[in-house]
Amino acid sequence: MKLFKRSKDGSVLVRLDESQRDVLAQLFEQSKMVSEVDRDSTWRLNPPTYEDPVEQAEYQLDISRNYHDQSAVNNDLFLSAASLIRTAKAFTPDEAELVLAAINKVRLILGTMANIQDDGGIEETDDERILLLFSYYQFTTGIISYLIDAMY
Repeated sequence: MKLFKRSKDGSVLVRLDESQRDVLAQLFEQSKMVSEVDRDSTWRLNPPTYEDPVEQAEYQLDISRNYHDQSAVNNDLFLSAASLIRTAKAFTPDEAELVLAAINKVRLILGTMANIQDDGGIEETDDERILLLFSYYQFTTGIISYLIDAMY
């Protein structure tokens, strides 16, 4: 069964069961906490624009007048997505985009923490923490796929 379905009015019907909704909402909430305290696991959410530290600093100064704290934006995104996942029966196109962006950011955090390889796998390990992170990574990858299929 498809987890999301596009309706005739353009909205995306949400067919996630309660346990799937709960897992996603918890991942959003936990990602919010991780993004607040663990910069090493969230660097991929806001990678530097330039490799050269001087160029990056100049860039940051140039945009600082209009720059807002990206971590606050991510936190708002995670909280909004958690609320939608817990309650919505359908997403408007804008809500679907918001949830998709949040899931992708969660996936990036999980991928960084689990050291996902370029081929999408992990190094062989007996570390249960890494295996759990990888299973959540695969779960979010599948959810993204279903959501994109429904949206487009």
